[in-house]
Amino acid sequence: MIPLLRLLNLKEEHGRDCLNNTLKPMAKTKKTKPILSSSPDQELADLRVELRSKFGERAIKTHLEVKPIESISTGILGLDRALGGGIPLGRMIELVGNSGAGKTTIILSAMIQAQKKFPDKIVVYIDAEHALDIPWAAKVGIDLSRFDHVHPEFAEDALTIMEKYASSGKVSLIGLDSVPALLPSVVMEGDIGDANIGKQALLIAQEMQRLGSIIYKNENLSVLLVNQKRAQLASRGGFQGFEPTKATGGMALPFYMTTRLEVYRSATIKNSSNDEIGQEVTVYVKKNKVLNGPGARVAFDILNSTGIDTAKEILKLALEKEKIVKAGAWFKVNDEKFQGEEAVKQYIRENLESKWVKEWIS
Repeated sequence: MIPLLRLLNLKEEHGRDCLNNTLKPMAKTKKTKPILSSSPDQELADLRVELRSKFGERAIKTHLEVKPIESISTGILGLDRALGGGIPLGRMIELVGNSGAGKTTIILSAMIQAQKKFPDKIVVYIDAEHALDIPWAAKVGIDLSRFDHVHPEFAEDALTIMEKYASSGKVSLIGLDSVPALLPSVVMEGDIGDANIGKQALLIAQEMQRLGSIIYKNENLSVLLVNQKRAQLASRGGFQGFEPTKATGGMALPFYMTTRLEVYRSATIKNSSNDEIGQEVTVYVKKNKVLNGPGARVAFDILNSTGIDTAKEILKLALEKEKIVKAGAWFKVNDEKFQGEEAVKQYIRENLESKWVKEWIS
């Protein structure tokens, strides 16, 4: 406020107009709105567009809705349940076990299911051991017209071929049998007794880095690696947690696997004449980063004549769901009675495509 005495002095010095101008209220100044930048959401959307245009559409994903991970059935009902549906797509899986445990049969069973799920694609079997029995593969159900059988000479050949097939988009399942049979060219071209420690492990570690990126880009592809166990040096034993055997391929290999299955031969199956007709196999889910998680154990039968005993798998599931009633040695199925497990399994085999069997396993 201007003091009264000062106002009177202004009037005497400059006249009345000066006083009137002084007492006039100050004109209101218009407030200008600040220029706002684009919203944070829009900036983030622009950033995603820029990154996708530079690095590819799959480089940045937003999960506005949770979609279940698709899988390929193994053809073994109990194992599918333990894995949460089967072999996850877009992943690498390792089967570890001793010789004759049933690893190759499990791969072939999964390939049969992959051929059914993706009829427009092929499956690839990289036979580094050069030991696959093609008549047996056809007998258990492999469609050989959509089955590529690869015979690599060196480890580098096998891994390069695997990359090419994985990048093609024409393959649903690749099986490599086996990791310890991958022989680097430097070993083959050298002399027996040359020091080649670590060369295979280094080669595999480098390839897993490349292959993992390729498989991720192909959501409808899975890779199964067969591995074996070898005895560790006895001098390293004697402390808690020491394992006398270890899978081959180096320390890096397990880190790239989404799922690791340990396969054991747990029992021998014999007929009434005491002849060996198959084996019971136990699979331990040692690692599983998707679906159901690790820790499950599953037992199933592999018959020398037909491979996976699917009828036994269906029988176990039907008994759990109380679709089949067992009383002593008798089984009741759809108001029919059968004496002995073999009789009811034969009945199931004859009706695998029936509506009620499909309902049991759904």
